[in-house]
Amino acid sequence: MSSSITENISPPSKLKTRKRRACSVTAKLTEEENERVITAATSEAKTVSEWLRDVAVKATQKEPPSAPNSEPDPVFSEIVFTRHLLYALLQHMAVKSGIAQEEISKVVLPARQNTRQKAVSAWEIYIPKTPTKTT
Repeated sequence: MSSSITENISPPSKLKTRKRRACSVTAKLTEEENERVITAATSEAKTVSEWLRDVAVKATQKEPPSAPNSEPDPVFSEIVFTRHLLYALLQHMAVKSGIAQEEISKVVLPARQNTRQKAVSAWEIYIPKTPTKTT
């Protein structure tokens, strides 16, 4: 008798196992934007709501570019290579010119200090933050 009971039990449906969605987000789109959203949703065999929800949730879950165990950006790798090459060439030229290693260090060490902060400042000059609109 117990075997017939277990045979009739079906696995729980998605509706019973997931959290109930109770929040709504409204956004106005142009006709062109709406068409692009519909095309994107259709290409993935999803409803517009499903597609928009997936895109929004994935956008909030992205890892930062400097996430641990991630591969460095190829552009970053090239910058590091160029930096090391330039340093090696300048050091070689300085030594050939008779400049002492201590003098080279006096120039290199201050340049190395706060490198990250200097990079962020330079980045903000070229890529200004876009103000966010509040509705």
